[in-house]
Amino acid sequence: MLGMLLISGAEGPLAQTGDRPVARLRVGDEIAVRVVAIQGYDGNYTVLSDGSVVGLGFGRIAVEGKTIAEVRTEITARMRRILREPVVEVVLAKQRLEYVYVSGVIQQSAGPVELAEGMDLRALISRVALPAEVDEYDVALFRRGERVIRLDLAGVLSGSESLGATILEPNDVVTVAKAERVRVWVTGSVVKSGELLLRPGSDVYQAVAAAGGPLADIINDPDLALSVRRGPETIPVPTRLTEGQAPLVLQPGDTVSVTVPTPIRVAIGGEVLQPAELKLRPETTLSRALAQAGGPTPTATLKDVLVIRGQEAFRLDVSGTVTADGPVPEFILQDGDAVFVRRNERIVVVLGKVNKAGDVRLEDNREYRLADAVAAAGGVAPNGSTMRVYLARRTESGRVEVVEYRLDAFLKDGNLEQNPIVQEGDVVVVGEPKGLTAGAAIQVISAASILRTIFGN
Repeated sequence: MLGMLLISGAEGPLAQTGDRPVARLRVGDEIAVRVVAIQGYDGNYTVLSDGSVVGLGFGRIAVEGKTIAEVRTEITARMRRILREPVVEVVLAKQRLEYVYVSGVIQQSAGPVELAEGMDLRALISRVALPAEVDEYDVALFRRGERVIRLDLAGVLSGSESLGATILEPNDVVTVAKAERVRVWVTGSVVKSGELLLRPGSDVYQAVAAAGGPLADIINDPDLALSVRRGPETIPVPTRLTEGQAPLVLQPGDTVSVTVPTPIRVAIGGEVLQPAELKLRPETTLSRALAQAGGPTPTATLKDVLVIRGQEAFRLDVSGTVTADGPVPEFILQDGDAVFVRRNERIVVVLGKVNKAGDVRLEDNREYRLADAVAAAGGVAPNGSTMRVYLARRTESGRVEVVEYRLDAFLKDGNLEQNPIVQEGDVVVVGEPKGLTAGAAIQVISAASILRTIFGN
């Protein structure tokens, strides 16, 4: 029987019962009622199973869940029906004790533990003498014959197990027992590879974490790969779960592998901004490798890139062109490949009355017309004219053919016939307002020392 709780008047002190204050009455508690200076109305009453007490002078009242002060107020109100200004005192004469039960591998006799108000699982476990190797044990909570929680004992004590804060209820049973463990292996690029003993239900990510996680130099590597070998089967595992995706739960004997593919070495030279030998991821495409070398120079062409692989050589167009069959397939590099980006030799020479006579380099995958070539040479000079522009081109027979165009007809009226497509090796001559004969145009072209370079052998 606990010490008595006395409320004397409306402002009476709240006494302590055991280690905690009595908050509200429960079934089985016993109260003592005394009417000051009036005999015949005193008595002790037990809270019945329906939560009520029945007493002399006040009849039946519901008290379960009420404080002593609330019960005193209600009994006083009832007594006023038969007595004038009664002074009623209510005392908690006996409080029904509630227990939880502890069993298992503990260093003291198992049995009941008085349930304090608000006691949680961690508080209970902290009160009993536990085995020295707490990390080898689990705590289980049974309620009404069913196991509702199973937790790591060390996690409960440290507070890392959030369910350790579960509030206990009367007659709960808590057991401390040797932990069930699943034996797995973690290999590859982790801090501590080898055998692990994990709790049942652990997933692949928890196994990697238990092995210390990936090594620091690869932890953010986009090529980091996870897999689980289960018997003859290898199961790929995503490094990050998408929303709604469940992690792979491990089984006894599983082996978790954390790997990063070995990089390949590729030499890149020629017309790139940063020629070098690069370490690349396996399956890197030629276009991605060129990007990592800084990309092509302004004078480069990607329509004829040379890749040397052992005794083989590949000439590749990686300018992004699309054929009738669809996009050009990406070329995959291999370890030891050498890549050479060629200089763009697709030249049109623009001479005559332009602001910047000389070579005009034809960019990849772009159509150039006569007006584009003239514009690329700085446009027509003040003393030049678009009324007569000459285009010289070598024919299949080897002869040089010169055609006169009225470029002004295109610029003014959009006549596309006067703005033909120019080709590699063409020579454009812009004349003067007074005109220039085809023969004179040929003389201008011949006078240029670049004739051999433009037209070849």
